[in-house]
Amino acid sequence: MFTYSPIHYSEEEEEKEEEESIHTSERRVYGLNRRTRIFDVSFFGKSITTTVTFERREIRRWIYSNLYYNRRNRYNLVVGLGVQWLPFSSDDPAETLQICIGTRCLIIQLSHTRYLPKFLQRFLDNEKITFVGIWIIRSFHYHNIDYLLGNESSSGSMENLIRDYLGFKGVRKDEIVGRSNWNAKNLSVDQVQYATVDAHASF
Repeated sequence: MFTYSPIHYSEEEEEKEEEESIHTSERRVYGLNRRTRIFDVSFFGKSITTTVTFERREIRRWIYSNLYYNRRNRYNLVVGLGVQWLPFSSDDPAETLQICIGTRCLIIQLSHTRYLPKFLQRFLDNEKITFVGIWIIRSFHYHNIDYLLGNESSSGSMENLIRDYLGFKGVRKDEIVGRSNWNAKNLSVDQVQYATVDAHASF
């Protein structure tokens, strides 16, 4: 449960509060393969662990371990989704797919995978799981998978959702980060935070 109480601030105060309420750092994990990175994202007092990878074994491990961890809720499991594209490339395949279950998020770097793993397709096809997302997720035609999630929203929908349903005022999507290079092998801390908040807000 969130303990944050919304207060009316000036625009400058809201930006300062957001910086203090949302921050991200990369975790040093010895023995982790170079294709996988772990981040700790603090979102208004809630600690979110985000895994960034394009390693098939790590994607499989994350999905299966989280399904096992939530096995008691397997018939009413809710999963938040998000997706990122290269700027001004709406017809190109998605660069990243974000999956969030509770306080655990996975950012899959689709552009660096040869194909979409079958176990990921089965996971996304699971009718017992409710997938939710703020944005319409366009065709992953490069990976032979199509999904339509959520309703088409305005550019401020994430901010409005967080404000209206979570009570956190002043959260904004950074347009510079949103239009950055999501094809990069090493996503920046700002990109990881942006993608994590996007998927977690959907959840």
